[in-house]
Amino acid sequence: MNYFESIKFVFEEVGRFSSMTFDEIRVQTPEDLLATLPSPDARGTRICGQKALNTLRSVSELAVQRSDYKGRIDVTQVKKYLADGIIDRFLVQKQDFTSRNVDRAVAAAVKQAANEIKPITHFIPCLIFEDKEPKEFAIGDVKFEQRPFASDICSRLLSAIRKPTPKSMEPPMKSSNRPWLISTDSTGSPR
Repeated sequence: MNYFESIKFVFEEVGRFSSMTFDEIRVQTPEDLLATLPSPDARGTRICGQKALNTLRSVSELAVQRSDYKGRIDVTQVKKYLADGIIDRFLVQKQDFTSRNVDRAVAAAVKQAANEIKPITHFIPCLIFEDKEPKEFAIGDVKFEQRPFASDICSRLLSAIRKPTPKSMEPPMKSSNRPWLISTDSTGSPR
């Protein structure tokens, strides 16, 4: 898919709907009439039609697939930023409508969506060794901590998601065990 041709089609659809008379607009499908892009004057929207919005979504999906953020950013956010970006870049700032500028607008939309990735800390219970020292250590971004209460937290979380098991089937937990928690932050940045 060529970003330039796709975005050109979106603008052609905006122009086509803008040039329609009231009688022509009245016979359009509700899906087409509800498919809009932001207006350059920031006072509303412009009808672009469902095909144009679908094209914008396809461009956004492809941009996410080609980026380092595949699977970590939301295509809907990229589409929103792309819609805002092409309107601002080409209708407000009046930049030249070239393939290079379209590629820049797409890249900027992906980058904006990537900037909204929030780090998530994952906790994974494990038993490494039963010594009392060290209390914690790290290997790269992964931090290992001794948590005496980790077994309580893990058992509550597990009981919330799994079916109850008879007491006779539960593994025995020694009170001397000092479970460890592995924690790591997932920031969404490319590695």
